[in-house]
Parts: sequence; C-alpha cells; structure tokens
Amino acid sequence: MERRDGGFNWGRDHNSNFEISKVAVMHCQPNVRKPTNRPYPVLWLRGKAIKEVESYKYLGVHVDGQLRWRIQENEAMAKATSYIMMFHRLTCMNLGIQPRLMQQLYISVAIPKMTYTLDVWFVPLHKKEGRRNNSGSVRALRSMGKIQRIAMQAITGGLWTSPNDLLDAHARVLPVNLMLERICHAAVVRIATLSKSHPLQSMVWEYSKTMAKTCLSPLQKLVECFNIKPRRFETIKPDPLPPTYKRVFMVTIADSKEESIKWDAEDNSDVKIYTDGSGFEGNVGAAAALYRKGSEELEKILHFHLGSLKKHTTFEGEAVGSILAAWMLQGRPEVGQTKITSYTDSQAFIKATGVRKSGPGQYLVMEYLGLMETMGNNTDIPYPTDTTKFALNWVAAHEGVMGNEKVDEEAKRAVQGESSPPEELPPILHKRLPYSASAVKQEFAEVQKARWKEAWRDSPRFARFQHIDPDFPFNKFRKLSDRLSRSQASLLMQLRTGHILLNSYLFHIKKSATSHCESCWGIARLTIKEMVIYFLFECQAYAVE
Repeated sequence: MERRDGGFNWGRDHNSNFEISKVAVMHCQPNVRKPTNRPYPVLWLRGKAIKEVESYKYLGVHVDGQLRWRIQENEAMAKATSYIMMFHRLTCMNLGIQPRLMQQLYISVAIPKMTYTLDVWFVPLHKKEGRRNNSGSVRALRSMGKIQRIAMQAITGGLWTSPNDLLDAHARVLPVNLMLERICHAAVVRIATLSKSHPLQSMVWEYSKTMAKTCLSPLQKLVECFNIKPRRFETIKPDPLPPTYKRVFMVTIADSKEESIKWDAEDNSDVKIYTDGSGFEGNVGAAAALYRKGSEELEKILHFHLGSLKKHTTFEGEAVGSILAAWMLQGRPEVGQTKITSYTDSQAFIKATGVRKSGPGQYLVMEYLGLMETMGNNTDIPYPTDTTKFALNWVAAHEGVMGNEKVDEEAKRAVQGESSPPEELPPILHKRLPYSASAVKQEFAEVQKARWKEAWRDSPRFARFQHIDPDFPFNKFRKLSDRLSRSQASLLMQLRTGHILLNSYLFHIKKSATSHCESCWGIARLTIKEMVIYFLFECQAYAVE
C-alpha cells in the first residue's frame, strides 16, 4: 500500500482514494479446532491501526476466516425473516392483497432478496456416492422452510396448522428445497456459459475435470452436485455486435397471419426459401427448402438433426433452419442480382437478428449474420449485398402456405434423425452442437415438477384430496380463487384443507370442549361431529342455506 507505485499512489493518480476506516485484517485459519493463539503484528497504514475482524462483508457477502459461511447464513436468515414479516403485514385472512398478487410479490421481490448470492454459501441437499446420509446446507434449509411457511400462510389465508405441502401447492410455489436447488442450478449453468475472458470460466472448467477430495469451494460443490460439464455448453458473450452494426438484408413481420399469407402469395421473388425448426417427440430438427419462381417443385432441400429437447430448444431449430437457407446461397451468382426471400415462422429468430443482447442461441444467430455478410462468394471478403435484393420475412405456420407446410414435413423428418450429408452442410453443423442453457434449465425444471408430484403422492393428504381435487398442483383452484375476494379465498382454502374454525378442528387443537355440532344438539339433541361436509350439506341449523 505504501511502497512506490503502490495502492496509495494508485488511488491518488486515479482520484480514487482508499477509505482507511473500511480496511480490516482477517486472519484465516484452516482448522478452527486448533486455533493459533500467538499474537499477530498490528497493521499500521498512514498512522492508523487497522482493526482485526472475524468476518468481513464484501459485496453483501460475509466472508469468515474458515470459509464456513455460518455468519453469512445467519445474516441471510435474518434478512429473509425481516422481509417476510413485512410481507406478512400486507394481508390477513379477511383483509389485504389478493392471493394472486401476494404470490407474484413473493416470487418477484421476496425470493430474490432472500436468496441473494445463494450459490456462494448454500449447497443443495445431495447424497454422495458411498454415503447413507445427505450432504448440504441442512440447517439453512430448515430455517428457510420456516420462513417460507409464513409467506405461504399469508398468500393462501390458511391457518397456522395447515400442512406445508398443501400451502405450497395452493400458493403455486415450489417447496423450499426444490426452489433453492433451482436457483443454484441456474447460477452454475450461467457460469458454465461464460466466455473465456471471464475469470470464473477457467475455474469451473478445471473443477469439472478433476474434483478436489477435500476443502471444496462453493463452486466446486455445485459442479459436483449437479454434474455440470461446461465444455458441452454454449458460450454466451456479452453484446457481440458493435453499436454501428446494420443488417445486410431486410426483415418484415406482418401484423397478422392473414397479412403474412397475402404477402407470400403476392411475392414475385425469383428464389423463395422456406425454413422451419421443429421440436417433436423429444427431439429437435431443422430443414430448409428452396423454390424457383414459377415452379412448385423443390430445387434443393437440406435437413439437420440437432438432438434431444433436453439439450436443445425449438428456437435453435429455427436458427439452424435459417443457417441452412443462408448456406444454400453461398457462391451462387444470382445473389445480389435477383430478388430472394427467405420465410420463417419464428418471429423470435427474426427479432434476434437485430437485437444487441446476449442470450441462449446467440452463437447460431451470429453464424447466420456472418453467412449473410459473405453470401454470394466463396471468400472471406464481405459481399456488397443489396438489402433490397434479400429479405427475411415471417409467415404464419400451419395456415396452408404450400412452402411452409412442405418444409414443416421435412423438419419432422429431421426430428426423426435424418440429416443431409456433411459435405452439403455448413462447417458449424459438422460437429455436435453445444447444449443450450435454456434447454438444460427447462429440463431441470421438469424434473423438479416430477419430484414435487412424487412427493405429493407420498403425502398422507394425497388419498383424501383425490376426492376433492386430483389435479395437482390445483390449477383449477387458483383460477377460481383469483376471482374471489381476500376473505372468500381464505375461506375456500380453509374448507379444502379442513383446517377451519369448526368444532372438530377446534377440539383437535384443544380450543373447544367438544367436537360435536352445538346447533344440532340444541335443535334435536343430535351428537354429530361438526366437520366440513356435515356443516355444508347436512347441518339442520343451516338447512335453508
């Protein structure tokens, strides 16, 4: 800090002086059971003694000397409790915000605040090979479960004794263990897609090759837990296009399906190319079909089988279809001399060609733009394409357009595994395409939904709810409750769960001296248990209602 060209000199030259009061010294000891009690020398900077701390807060994360993250875990739980208690004040069983809005507020605001930097200090429960018990952040998971329970009661209006599985399902919120797993999985997948210039990229690549046996870092634990292979993932670069970039072709998206069909019918282009990507029966395929003006016969057709929907998306299929179309035109003398139109039924791909934004499938969009810039020649020198000579248009799918219907059939063939010979395909399709981050996260979400349903089938409430609402996780209930007031939605929730202020429930929680219906006892001296079905349909005191 004090040497020549050191920290203080750097801060003075860059007008960014160090705040001495914020500097701290933390002594790190790998084994807390054998602490080092010898005195440490005091660090003096500019005449001030720097304080010693057991943990230090950096970018919102409390780092402790043993990297056990207990302090950070406690701080995260305290922050989560504070947010949920404020969240709970917005509603009660009879008054407050509607359940639909409370659920949206919880997912969009409370969860991100509660799980900030979760991938740094939290390890999902997982079972290591050869071990009987689960490993992971068990203590934090229990604490977070208690906090989410308070939020679920606020959303649904259920009573404090309502079971967690019923509260989560009626609130349309994943159980806390699955929710935290999904957040950690999304974080490690994002890290796997980083470019080579990012410092974390080389670290996660090394971790995936050789896993340390002891003293695993949080990132290593996540890579081990989810078995992530970053070499198989696509690379997503930040903002790959320069600010001055302009497409070398025209794009058109009609305002309606009818208008797009009309434009296709009136199009007098010398060459028409129809492209399509299809996700069907668990696989993705793409095709491109070229037609000449005045002919209904195909001049050229290309297919490519991408692979499983677990690793690729339909958007990637649409992008590959357009890449096949651009590859068909490479080296053709008529490019730039005659009018050519390429049709696709994917508005998302058309918009992606002009958006300076990083995202999944970005490398395929960049490949398409690169082929368009070199279209018409066999060299790397950009071809001066007239933008009025080539257009990328949207056409409505499954609306009877001959070319689009034909290429859809060909894409279905590609889905089944058919691909054109490698010598007819562009170089990017000569090898297996990397995994899509979107597809991997979607597949993980589907696996979690299946696990949630399996856990529900093992619940003691499952058999009873088969007679009430077998449609787990109760989508019809949510559509109905969205139209009700707060008090009505709470009452409906209590009726469904059976945790409602009737004598059978009050007697069970020792808040009533009897479980029988007092009204029926007073009218006809009947000793009948006051349960939900009896109260709604049989009680003589409410016979008219």
